[in-house]
Amino acid sequence: MITPENEEPDPLDLPPQQLKNLVRGVIWRDEHFAGMSMKAIAEREGLSKAGVQKIIMGSFDTLMSL
Repeated sequence: MITPENEEPDPLDLPPQQLKNLVRGVIWRDEHFAGMSMKAIAEREGLSKAGVQKIIMGSFDTLMSL
């Protein structure tokens, strides 16, 4: 397959789990910046606080790589 050299990567063309984590990470980051604690997000989602933090940080990494 030949692709144009200047074509921007499509942020939605990610493996399903990576796309899911990107979306969740951005939403949770916004909720946290709006005042919700990481602990509250983790409890609501049934995850550990560390798991939520990992997904949020991973969303930054994914966005930076696009």
